[in-house]
Amino acid sequence: MPRADDNGPFKEFTFDDWIRQGFEGFQKEFQGGFEEFRKQFDQNFEEFQAEFKSAKSQFDMPEFRQHLRNASREQLLAMRSLIDKALEYLDRQEEHHKA
Repeated sequence: MPRADDNGPFKEFTFDDWIRQGFEGFQKEFQGGFEEFRKQFDQNFEEFQAEFKSAKSQFDMPEFRQHLRNASREQLLAMRSLIDKALEYLDRQEEHHKA
């Protein structure tokens, strides 16, 4: 099964990175005074990661990722359809003005 290309437009989704990025954004917004909060968060996050990793094995993650890719592909096909119609409209307008 193909995997997301880290060098391409789509990155592989990882829950750990998503949570960490959210926390980093929160931290940037509220600089300073949160050392104790961060220490507690890190501890809770590590516990959560361990539980999540053990629970993750019960889900068919490759199938989930495939469904996400298929949904992304369908969105791109919908945009292609819209762009094709817009191009047809412009072509008809150009032909109409030439006549």
